[in-house]
Amino acid sequence: MKNLKQILSFVLVLLLALSSVVLTASAEDFVPSEEPVLYFEVPEDWNNVTSIFCHIWSYGGDPLANWQSKKERCTETDTPGVYSYDITAKTKAELEDGVMYCVIFSADTGMQTYDLLFSTECFGDTAYCDGTTYENPEDSSKTAQAAFWRHQDSFVYGPVLSITSIGNITGTALPPNVFASDLLYDFLTGPKLDNARTYSGKSDQEIIDDLAQTLKLSKEEVANIITLAGVEVDWSAGGVSSGDEASRDENAPLESTTDFIRGDADMDGTVNIKDATYIQKAVAGLETMSLIECLAGDADTMGDINIKDATAIQKFIAGIEVMPALNIHCRFDPDTGIIHIVVPE
Repeated sequence: MKNLKQILSFVLVLLLALSSVVLTASAEDFVPSEEPVLYFEVPEDWNNVTSIFCHIWSYGGDPLANWQSKKERCTETDTPGVYSYDITAKTKAELEDGVMYCVIFSADTGMQTYDLLFSTECFGDTAYCDGTTYENPEDSSKTAQAAFWRHQDSFVYGPVLSITSIGNITGTALPPNVFASDLLYDFLTGPKLDNARTYSGKSDQEIIDDLAQTLKLSKEEVANIITLAGVEVDWSAGGVSSGDEASRDENAPLESTTDFIRGDADMDGTVNIKDATYIQKAVAGLETMSLIECLAGDADTMGDINIKDATAIQKFIAGIEVMPALNIHCRFDPDTGIIHIVVPE
């Protein structure tokens, strides 16, 4: 009997060990840290660096600390070339969920990264440079290296999408509450249009067509923006593709669809990391969700779509937090506005 217990104990330990290996191997999706810590991998071409700094501000707001002050100094980790920055420990600031922030990593040698968007979803992630260089949006004679998060969608949390002073596009992620049409409108109504005419070597048609194609604006949208801007440009709608191919029509459900799974924001039948990404893009203004998608994506059942819904889905997938409302089959009655729970056949 004693030998049997020893054997069972051994088997149990073995199973636990194997399960931990499987869990580690399958945990490929990034899970945000509970601690307000960011990491930065110093590029190889940043030579003779002795100190790394982390400059943070809420988008459109004030910085948490002065540029390259003691409060912005990062800590070198055990991994060579990787530095950490504990936001709260250094600045005493508590970053808010659902708020978009910007960060610039810099060195005491004068090197620095381009503005990088992030939120509390990015805590625990590492920023790195892949060699991409962007011109300064306000002064094209200056450049900075683009930084990206290793585990984030660069169209949501990435370098800030901007139109430079001479009409080029930099960055990947639209700032909060800013749409592609806003960028083109500001470009047309400010000094950047004249700068682009002078220094880009392009005609008005080429300047606007190139911007519209990158920003995925249709010819009708461009025409409306030009009218609203009230500027005279030598542009015709014939030079721009409609951009319809960029619309998300292959996965969009019919408006008459009433059945959904709570958490399945993209309506593909399962709750997975793609749903969290889809919600993040919608919050950033990169996607437009239908009524049913909004109902399905409202993971925390608070009646709206925001970054907290994406967080809830990520935690559900990782097994960190089991929300009873998620992965439940529902049916929406448009006549009464009531959501019913249904049992799958």
